Amino acid sequence: MRLRTRLTLVLLAVTSAIGIAAVAGVYLVADRQLRGDVDAFLTARAGQIVRNLQGDPLARPGRPGGPLGRPTPGGLQQNALFQPDSLAQVRSPAGAVVARSVPDLELPLDEADQAALAAGRGRRRDVTLDGEPFRLLTVPFADGGAVQVARSLADTEAALSRLATTVAIAAAVAVAAAVLAGVLVARRISRPITALAGAAARVAATQDLDTPVPAGGDAETVRLAESFNTMLGALSASREQQRRLVRDASHELRTPLTSLRTNLQHLRRAVELPPAERAELIDASLAEVDELTTLSEELVELATDGRSDEPVLPIALEDLAAAVVQRENRRGRCPVSLRVDDPAIVEGRWARLERAVGNLVDNACKFSPPGSPVEVTVTGHLVEVRDHGPGIAPEDLPRIFDRFFRSERTRGMPGSGLGLAIVRAVADQHGAVVSAANATGGGAVFRLAFPVS
Repeated sequence: MRLRTRLTLVLLAVTSAIGIAAVAGVYLVADRQLRGDVDAFLTARAGQIVRNLQGDPLARPGRPGGPLGRPTPGGLQQNALFQPDSLAQVRSPAGAVVARSVPDLELPLDEADQAALAAGRGRRRDVTLDGEPFRLLTVPFADGGAVQVARSLADTEAALSRLATTVAIAAAVAVAAAVLAGVLVARRISRPITALAGAAARVAATQDLDTPVPAGGDAETVRLAESFNTMLGALSASREQQRRLVRDASHELRTPLTSLRTNLQHLRRAVELPPAERAELIDASLAEVDELTTLSEELVELATDGRSDEPVLPIALEDLAAAVVQRENRRGRCPVSLRVDDPAIVEGRWARLERAVGNLVDNACKFSPPGSPVEVTVTGHLVEVRDHGPGIAPEDLPRIFDRFFRSERTRGMPGSGLGLAIVRAVADQHGAVVSAANATGGGAVFRLAFPVS
């Protein structure tokens, strides 16, 4: 189902529900108000009759010939009971009708009325007299007697019927207007979304990530288009990074492969080479193989962004740094010391963080003079690795963590230029910040700062 159709149907359902609720609410309020007016009238009318009867000497219970003994055509019935806008009658304690305003029409008295009279209270209810609806009030009077007053509800029900018809027509008109407005609003809302969907389909078909989607319409639609353009920009940058990675990787692989091929060609003439030269070629070939292996592993790690199934766990930075330092000291490339001051616990993946800290230590050993120590310090959420080498050229600092970046002084040294790029990737994955600077007194210092949780 199209978005425009769904919006129209939703708006129709909402407006219809509101219209029905409005009609019902207005009808119920009007019904309560009109019936309340009728009940108030009946209460006042019954009170007036009671006062009139209590003021008439013939109204005293047991008075011979009085209105509570038998019906009389005298002033009591005519003056106290007869009114053109209501019906009234008086009953004796025995329940007999002793006076009424219409001689041939008796107001009913049921068991619930009698129970209410026995309890000394009145009762209201709807009755039908000669096919016409009435509202009847029965109140106690004169030691067990009763006064009953009734008023027709025909005008009330007619007014309610007219009101319901009028409100229903108004609600129907409002619903129709709302549906029309809903169609227009849905069309206006869906137009930019449809355009955005078309642009997305065009991008999927042409793979053109450089053409932005025009942003127009309401603020939400503009924000959606801007988010889509941001996503296109990110995809374009990611594709460019992939192309650059492949291009740079092919360039980096070319050198060790060429060297390895040259060495193998020399080894084909092994019988003509002195043993020392042959052993040197084999060692050089093995070194090239090791460099290719390291480069391929680093390329895979960067290409996959280091994704793995390793769980995120609490990691003590002291234990992490100790494991790296112990491993590097076993290799014996350079002496590595560890100093710890109030180490923190961070959330992360052990293997990834161990690789990052290990790359920093490997890089420090590479640039340290023979026998010069590398110092690893853990302070709170900060890991620092310092060497005593030549330091970092100022012009190289902004690019030190770029992929395949190698400064002029390191062109002839082994390495792929990916180790520090992997450190930055791991830091980004863990919300950490990695930085490099020249240390006071010589050498370089690398800092890996984790967020304080």
